Amino acid sequence: MSFLKTFTLAVCGLSVVGSVAMMLVPDRFRREMRAVIAISAFAAVAALVSGADFSDISSGLSFGEKPLDSPSYEQLVCKELEAQVADYIESFLKEAGIDCKKVSVGTTIDGQYRIFITEASLKLGPSERDKEDLARALIKEKIGEIKVEISCEDG
Repeated sequence: MSFLKTFTLAVCGLSVVGSVAMMLVPDRFRREMRAVIAISAFAAVAALVSGADFSDISSGLSFGEKPLDSPSYEQLVCKELEAQVADYIESFLKEAGIDCKKVSVGTTIDGQYRIFITEASLKLGPSERDKEDLARALIKEKIGEIKVEISCEDG
């Protein structure tokens, strides 16, 4: 990071911290707080001029990057969400009297961290073949417009 960017970051950070501190400190301690802020500013400028390395600080402050840029994190979130949504679908289908043997759900996370439920796959009991339309209608009502695949067990 260039010297100017580092210096600007330090000044902005000290300004924010100083402003918040001045709002929180009672009037009787304002003079002492100004002295602390002045010493902190002097120390920051001295560190910048001496060429201190602030690369560790700046890497933690990059707002444009993903906080956890690991595909395993997104996969973990998707798997947990899929399990929860599958349980939810199974519960409202059972409330409607539909014997549902197995539910699986597909989800995706886009670049802006929006989570979408994309599909649901149901395996109904052998006597539930006539309730496929009801199951589709309930999923559309409770979840929204998603791709629904329904199969029935042979009995």
